[in-house]
Amino acid sequence: MPLWYQTIIFKATLLLFFLILLVLTYKLNKKRIEKNANQKANQLQKLAENELYALRSQMNPHFVFNSLNSIQYYIANNEIEVSEKYLVKFSQLIRMFLSFSSEKNISLKEEIKLLSNYLEIETMRFGKGLQSEIYLDERLKLTTLIPSMLLQPIVENAVNHGVFHNNKKGTIKLAFNYIDKKTFKVLIEDDGVGFKRSKEIKLQSIKKHSSRSTQILTDRIELLNASKEWLITHKIIDLSNSDATKSGTKVILTLKKRL
Repeated sequence: MPLWYQTIIFKATLLLFFLILLVLTYKLNKKRIEKNANQKANQLQKLAENELYALRSQMNPHFVFNSLNSIQYYIANNEIEVSEKYLVKFSQLIRMFLSFSSEKNISLKEEIKLLSNYLEIETMRFGKGLQSEIYLDERLKLTTLIPSMLLQPIVENAVNHGVFHNNKKGTIKLAFNYIDKKTFKVLIEDDGVGFKRSKEIKLQSIKKHSSRSTQILTDRIELLNASKEWLITHKIIDLSNSDATKSGTKVILTLKKRL
């Protein structure tokens, strides 16, 4: 007769015990790994949000300097009414900058209002040489969200590096197009000197400054995609590459809200 520890029942019980212990150990390790991964993901997301806030809070000092110079010019020439209008528009835009920079997302209505205000100020600075058009697809709701302060640096780039180098004459066109319930496309087009020519002009410049707005756009899109809230792609097209009779640059952004 076999001893108790030699019986099949004991061996089966012992095997079952070790299997249960193995499963419990696996589950505990898996839970710990998932917890650490979630903590790391949360830390990365918080870091990304902090970096995004810092990027949103940046305002091009050249724009502020140019605006103040224009106001000073109108005052010096005793054009008080124009200077007052300029100052009102400028102060409204600054308030919007400060307000929206603390928000992750804003509505299309707010974004379009910001861009319209900015373009009005630049039109006052450039005169009749600068024209602008904004198109909104009727299928897109004004409450649709968009990352805060994402488009203004692109529009500013189109004005300063496209239209400005084209004898201060040109048109900025913006279009917001519906794709599906979670996705829409933004087109920003100018008929200025074009992306390639703009880069050549900047390289010939004594200052040789890089395009700050382009770098901000790239950094922000990378961080927004890393945050998992948005899936954004962007493309820059030099219009002269496809048609020698045309000039200008088109920026295409496709935005999908994932969360």
